[in-house]
Amino acid sequence: MWSVIAKGYLDGSLLQMERLKVFRYLCYYAQENVNFRLAELYSIAKLLNVDLRVDTANYSDQNPFVRIGLPDEESAVKILSRSVLIRSIIDVWAQSTTYTDLFTQLKNLSEEKLTRFYKDDYTFSIRIESFNKKVPFSQQKDLLMKLDFLPFGGSVKLKQPDFTFYLLQDFGDDCNQPREQPSRLFFGRLVSIVVFTTLSLVSANEIYYETIKLLKENILVTHLCLQNYASLWRIKLWQVRPGSLIYDPFVGTGSITLACAHFGAFTLGADIDPNILHGRGRSSRAKGPKFRGPDENVYANYCQYKLQSNFVDVMVLDAAKPAWKDGLHFDAIVTDPPYGIREGARKVLSKSDGAFAKTSQYNLSKVYKDLLSFAAKHLRMYGRLVFWLPFHRPSYTDELIPKHPCLTVTSNSEQVLNSNIARRLITMEKTKTFHNDSITDHTEANLQRLQDSFRDFYFKLQ
Repeated sequence: MWSVIAKGYLDGSLLQMERLKVFRYLCYYAQENVNFRLAELYSIAKLLNVDLRVDTANYSDQNPFVRIGLPDEESAVKILSRSVLIRSIIDVWAQSTTYTDLFTQLKNLSEEKLTRFYKDDYTFSIRIESFNKKVPFSQQKDLLMKLDFLPFGGSVKLKQPDFTFYLLQDFGDDCNQPREQPSRLFFGRLVSIVVFTTLSLVSANEIYYETIKLLKENILVTHLCLQNYASLWRIKLWQVRPGSLIYDPFVGTGSITLACAHFGAFTLGADIDPNILHGRGRSSRAKGPKFRGPDENVYANYCQYKLQSNFVDVMVLDAAKPAWKDGLHFDAIVTDPPYGIREGARKVLSKSDGAFAKTSQYNLSKVYKDLLSFAAKHLRMYGRLVFWLPFHRPSYTDELIPKHPCLTVTSNSEQVLNSNIARRLITMEKTKTFHNDSITDHTEANLQRLQDSFRDFYFKLQ
């Protein structure tokens, strides 16, 4: 039955009515980082153990409206509380392609649906928003007047009402040629977060802005600090839980681990560069002292935001020669390996004289091969590996994604940097017990192809 409805084999109003039953809620997304939407949504649902259905038959990256099916409103609130990309979730009351049919559906709503909104002491507001076209205020006012048949009690209150209702107009995906009339219309109630404060949930906006502020104001900053949004994507795809143990083998300034600590994880990191970890050398700030101060280090960032209880340690280690015992297992490994562009990957030479170890170039293909082998060995069963993978867009194929027999790819989302260069956020889950390192020659050859195509085309374009 679900597949019949999702594929749209039913006709007219019957199709709309059946779809409302299956996909009752509407995710209203921000029109940014669209390739990460479904990966984040599925990951959050799995983390929260929520039964989720997505109307993929009508899904488009170019459109902010995504219909989903959930068991109840509490599940919608939980998902919204963890999402970074969703603006809001609407409990859809009616959906149509014409205003006449939409208003007819609203007039035929059951008494059970409307009873809770009859009370005179409630306040409400109705907002009209459109996608891909600016609707004049006069037209919005006319639509509001046509909705005056709704039997809401109480008074209108524009700021912080008890209930907010939305009329959403979708004028198609083509931003260059928007439709004259909307292709889809939705009317529904904004899912309230306030109702569920007893569940100790926080709004997605609070989480987002707190973490953005946290990452922007770090004591220790370099030109390699990860984009704020990117740290949050990885947290969602990793399914961070309070008390989890996370490891970053290329920790740098700790922007990834710091964001994870903010969500309750215990963090451990390593890097081959002692200057970054211990705050020595030239500062990367545009203004201020040329050299880092004694307190500009990774641990100081944690202390600044009172997260030192989530800081396990950072160590100077060579990712090519991990020093961990076999019995150590992490809940997740989340990292952004150096690509050899702004910062090259290095490894320690086998023989080094003097107080400081000598290093040599660490090829990109070898970086990913070692990363997958390490994850297969040191992740707990069903633990996750999340990492960025750079590539040349015209030459990309799914075969270039590194593979390991113990790891299964669960998501693969693209972030476009320019017309030729992009990177993919790869999420893998450990599904088999590690016995020996068994990366195939085919995988090694693909990794070498990936390295050659990315570096050659990147520097050719400069």
